[in-house]
Amino acid sequence: MPKMCLQDTAPVEEAWKTVPLTYPSVEIPEDCLYLYVYRPTGTASGDKLPVMMWIHGGGLAAGGALQYDGSPLAAYQNVVVVVIQYRLSILGFLSKGDQHTPGNWGFLDQIAGLQWVRDNIAAFNGDPNSVTIFGQSAGGISVSMLELSPLAEDLFHKAIAMSGVAPLEAHYTSNPLAMAQMIANLSDCESSNSPPEKVLKHQEFQKVPIMIGLTNHEFGWMLPKLLGPPGGDHGMKREDVKSVMNMFFPARADSPENVRDVFTEILGDMVLVLPVLKVAAYHRDAGVAVYVYEFQHSPLMHGSTRPTFVKADHYDDALFFLGACFCTGHTVATGHVSQEEEELSKLAMAYIANFARSGSANGPRLSAKD
Repeated sequence: MPKMCLQDTAPVEEAWKTVPLTYPSVEIPEDCLYLYVYRPTGTASGDKLPVMMWIHGGGLAAGGALQYDGSPLAAYQNVVVVVIQYRLSILGFLSKGDQHTPGNWGFLDQIAGLQWVRDNIAAFNGDPNSVTIFGQSAGGISVSMLELSPLAEDLFHKAIAMSGVAPLEAHYTSNPLAMAQMIANLSDCESSNSPPEKVLKHQEFQKVPIMIGLTNHEFGWMLPKLLGPPGGDHGMKREDVKSVMNMFFPARADSPENVRDVFTEILGDMVLVLPVLKVAAYHRDAGVAVYVYEFQHSPLMHGSTRPTFVKADHYDDALFFLGACFCTGHTVATGHVSQEEEELSKLAMAYIANFARSGSANGPRLSAKD
């Protein structure tokens, strides 16, 4: 079992309290550049199945491959799933802004994972000429950043970015020396130091089909628990958020609950929704096939561990796209799952697998109406 890359485990444990999955405890050493490969049973010699490479989230500072199980997606959709790891936080992204410490080692690890897939995946009945990269949150940011990198050219053929895209300004800086002890300067790479949005505006990215998605309550629960001001569970006072919302505050937010709801909606729009829509528009203008989704279902498996005001939160879509309700290996779903949710998960997996196969999310008996 791959070991998780070196990280502060406290934020991981706090974040995972909001996720209805369990995973085993493992060592967290520097020696961590491993990957999982999942392939369906019954494959024959010479089979060439679509490959889907998952890049985990965690703010580029936390997380690991063992938190995900690619076997449901592989089994139900007859694809080969690869789950990679990459260096995190200071070890992955420390930069002094010079040629000696340029940063972005974590992204180079992801490219190394793609190179491994190109060179070795045929031995697992995968097609190296049909590789889709997909990821959620920081994994979605990584997918979007790899689209901008010439180093990743021809290593993948389709891309799916869930709740994260490259121009998220909170994740990069143009002055890495001043941030040398933090995650630094995602906009700085070997071939270019242009900010991601400038590269997008000039259409200097890989012209591959892309699917980009969001949930309808990105700042509903997980992200406020990690990043937001206290008190969100029971509402918020105007004074708590007035300095942030001064220009946007609506008159209808006349109760602590309404203040909280409006505040989280604005945060979600500013940090995730608007960047996602901008990236989708840049790809559309470049003539690239673009699919955009909004996931709206709040999973029952959260049970009473999550407040009822939360709709589809950050990461809820990944639970269904990865078939978490069917996991029985190193990750296990902990809450109740209805039959309707099992069918929804099968449908979600079919959409992304169809996209991986053909570049179109639709397929037999699948349409936007489904």
